[in-house]
Amino acid sequence: MTRTPPSAVERALVAEAAACGFAVSPYQLERWRRQMWLAPTAQWADPTTGGIRPEIVHRAACLAALSTAGRSISWTGWVFWAIDDTPQTAQKLREALTETLQRPLRRVGVDFAQIPRGALRPRIHGPAGDGCPTADRAAHHRA
Repeated sequence: MTRTPPSAVERALVAEAAACGFAVSPYQLERWRRQMWLAPTAQWADPTTGGIRPEIVHRAACLAALSTAGRSISWTGWVFWAIDDTPQTAQKLREALTETLQRPLRRVGVDFAQIPRGALRPRIHGPAGDGCPTADRAAHHRA
């Protein structure tokens, strides 16, 4: 696959990361953007200064610090997905968590089609019928 040369903003972020003591390649930036761990390049510029926004530099430095050959940064990526809180990152986080929780169950042969879906806990109906399990609602809510 032929790669396009890095843009000016990508080269600027590489330089900013280097100034922080981290070696980052434009191709790493591309991978991090594809994983949604780093914002799209159109969102990198600080409109007041024209430079790269400090939080973009910080995130690239964090990703660079965690990027070592043969090691996954997925847990940190999950944190970034949660921080960004977009519908796309929420979906990626949901899929990653589901896969991680299901993996050991699959290894032992659990059939997920046999697991009921829906509420895991029944609603508690207390004496007042409002979900409070005790007759003395005020005491329950103070505890």
